[in-house]
Amino acid sequence: MKKMLSILLLVIIGGGALGGYLLFGQKKTLKIRKPIPLTTAAATPSATPAQAHVAETSNATVESKPVEAPKEEASPPKSISVEPSKENLEDFPATITVKDGDKSYTVQYTGQFRRSKKFLIELNTYDIASYVQSPEKGQTMDLLNDLLVDGEVKVYMLRFINALPGRQISNDIYDAINEQFYDVDVDRLKDGINTFCEQFSVGSSRGDIVYIVWLPGGAVYSGFKTRDLSFVGKDVPFARALWRIWAGPKYGEKRYGLVRRFAFDPSAENTKK
Repeated sequence: MKKMLSILLLVIIGGGALGGYLLFGQKKTLKIRKPIPLTTAAATPSATPAQAHVAETSNATVESKPVEAPKEEASPPKSISVEPSKENLEDFPATITVKDGDKSYTVQYTGQFRRSKKFLIELNTYDIASYVQSPEKGQTMDLLNDLLVDGEVKVYMLRFINALPGRQISNDIYDAINEQFYDVDVDRLKDGINTFCEQFSVGSSRGDIVYIVWLPGGAVYSGFKTRDLSFVGKDVPFARALWRIWAGPKYGEKRYGLVRRFAFDPSAENTKK
């Protein structure tokens, strides 16, 4: 019986389009949703009656100053690169250097956990490790919340444990995005999001690496099977939601492993195992 189950699994996984459809369903896409309203600045408080009277009776003239046009923000570079250290911690690089033109950032390994998914059998899919620039000690939940705040450079490094079909990987990511990107203007960022998801369409081999980098200001870069990362988009809510896929409540206590090395409380003793 066990042999027949193994053969069936191999046939479905390797059986082309029909097998892929039977096991993973149709190809997922972005969920259509209403645009996120733009945040507006707080209105200026109304003048008191006394202030209004002074303004009306005053003979003083106010010299108007020319309004400066807003400075155009420099476009993010189309690509950056990463360099993992040769020193390892818990089977992952101890540090990763992010090179953004003439800028260089070093992020430190803070922890990891193992992702698994149940199909016909429980299948380990990848290990995910977290890296943070200048990490500090703290409580587990505080450190997880810090992963969702713009500021310090952050990196996710995913390493595949098994060979997986591209549709399985991209569908898994689309499911997470459709579920958790409730505060993101998905319509505006859809090209970058689709590019990010579609990079996995070639499927994975054992040991393949994914790098995802969050630079200050919400600039996100990613690369699959390469250390040269392409620009995905620049938007803090998008970067936060992407990090939330793994650091948010979806994975329960498993996600504690992402910050275990810097957590004070023993509840963070989870590892990838």
